[in-house]
Amino acid sequence: MIPIHKLAGDGQLPGPLEGRQICDQVDLELVRSWLYRCRTEHDLSCKGPSLHYTSTIGGNIRVLDVRCRRVVTAPENCQFIALSYVQCQPFKSLKSNTLNPLGKPKDLEIPPETELPATIEDAIRVTSELEIDYLWVDALCLIQDDPDYLASQIPRMGEIYTSAIMTIIAAGSKDSWSPLPGLRAGSRLVRKVAQQVGESRWANVLPRSQQAINASLWNSRAWT
Repeated sequence: MIPIHKLAGDGQLPGPLEGRQICDQVDLELVRSWLYRCRTEHDLSCKGPSLHYTSTIGGNIRVLDVRCRRVVTAPENCQFIALSYVQCQPFKSLKSNTLNPLGKPKDLEIPPETELPATIEDAIRVTSELEIDYLWVDALCLIQDDPDYLASQIPRMGEIYTSAIMTIIAAGSKDSWSPLPGLRAGSRLVRKVAQQVGESRWANVLPRSQQAINASLWNSRAWT
């Protein structure tokens, strides 16, 4: 037997025994409203510690500026989104963190859209559409051929994720080349099918988020 529940009306919050319609593609406007509510109503309860900066390369956090698609040193009071995902075979990640004439790390261009794994490219799109300027992705922001930089940054992973305003968890993806479910047309495999019955709409109950996460490949990995 497939469990079903009644759907809340359009524009209404679900009641205790109701659900909301889940479309084939994610409603980023709804996500924006969640972020706005978090910022305006949750006071300090949703704010993590601020990132700490030093003048040395090893102490700097790098982030991807999604507006110009370049990896830059995180500005002061940087608001950013972090990505947690399942890695797979390597791709053309960033390397050669050289210095400019002033002794500061150069901004680095990321690979073209066609060369980036779909999970990362989709995360860039989500970040941009949520009107956030910066995204942190380990494969792009941890310069891969700089052992000293990696050694200084890997111990700060907890600080980085805690300081993000939100984290995109690609728990529905089998690897980094899989798109984020629900962003691209046809990418959401688990769907809610609604049926009108009299004056009410009913639909199948989707797995709870925690159940889906617990059963995911992402949950079995020790890395980000």
